[in-house]
Amino acid sequence: MAFRRKWASEAQGEWKVHWINGATFKFELEGQGLTDSVVEEWGPWMDTQFELRFPDGNWPSLTAAKLSFSHNDIGDHGIQTIVDYLNRRKISVQLIKFFKNSIGDAGAWAIGELLANSPEPVQEVHLSHNRIGNEGACAIFEAIARSKRYPYKTSDRNSRGIMPVWLRMEYNFIHWGNIAPRLEQHKVSWIAADSRENWVPKDTAAPMVCMHHSYKNQTPAESSSSGQGRESAASRKASEGQWDEHGVIYAGRFRVAARSGGFSFLSRVVCIPFSRYLEPDQPRRGRAELTRLIFAAGQVPFEDERVSRQEQQRRKSSGELPFGQFPTLSVDGRVFAQSYSIAKYAAKLAGLLSSDHLAALEAEGVVDMTEDVRSKFVPIRYLPVPPEAKLAKYEEFFTTTLP
Repeated sequence: MAFRRKWASEAQGEWKVHWINGATFKFELEGQGLTDSVVEEWGPWMDTQFELRFPDGNWPSLTAAKLSFSHNDIGDHGIQTIVDYLNRRKISVQLIKFFKNSIGDAGAWAIGELLANSPEPVQEVHLSHNRIGNEGACAIFEAIARSKRYPYKTSDRNSRGIMPVWLRMEYNFIHWGNIAPRLEQHKVSWIAADSRENWVPKDTAAPMVCMHHSYKNQTPAESSSSGQGRESAASRKASEGQWDEHGVIYAGRFRVAARSGGFSFLSRVVCIPFSRYLEPDQPRRGRAELTRLIFAAGQVPFEDERVSRQEQQRRKSSGELPFGQFPTLSVDGRVFAQSYSIAKYAAKLAGLLSSDHLAALEAEGVVDMTEDVRSKFVPIRYLPVPPEAKLAKYEEFFTTTLP
């Protein structure tokens, strides 16, 4: 099943799922210049492939024998998008490769969540030649220890019946000596070897993690800061209310909350609870972006809130989210949902909505019209049809629907 993406000039190439057996597959897309924005299309596209494979809608337990996104330009947000999809679809991952990308501590935290939550233990993770610092490395190791799943049982290539997860993390910005006490505190056991099969038991016990002997080879330019310089600058901007590449960050009575795992550009400018994950070079827009721009244009003070996956699920289960949805707007303790309703309210506060009822009606009509266009245009890219049929749908849209 192949699909050639013609509209993304930075990552043109063929996306193809290779099925090994009934429910096991591999997907490789190396050296295609993939960015976070392109990665957003991967999950919906994978859904179309599974729908074609299992047309009755009864998806079996799926296993990714190999996922390779190496030699691209994927950052933290892209990694979170991929991991969120895998966890949401409960896809087991055996081997995943992200070496030579732009992954920082937030992306490493997401990888830790994958290691902890994959239906079956992950066997290999390749993260060399990225931008992971001390915090990111600790997040991965602590997730492994917390999950109590490693070493994992196996019958492949190992008479001992157990294997540590094979982890490649050389050429990042990690000070292993600095984080060793922290790993020891969390009772993380690990060892170095030439290959994943040639590890030697440590103190007669199998370790949780086995890394290549080259793990000590780290990128020296920023290893002394381990990303902390970037964190401090971002945190300073947030606390002082300065403008940055994204716009002004306010502290006020209005709070816009969005999912940390994706769908909101607002999640880029928050300090609590993951301020160390602020990265100004990975913008992502979503349904909450319109409200942020309106507040910024009208100089209305507000607070952007980043919500972790755990907190998101807690709010959903506790009934705190209207309709169980993000983004939300909190005003004096009251929480509201639906992005366009929030945007219209924000426009009133910002003085952008006319007091003339007919003029306001005309403006709201334009807003609703844009949603009509979006709802007809976006789904076309995910249709499970050949490229020629999809092109015909686009031509129909631009010649018939849009005019």
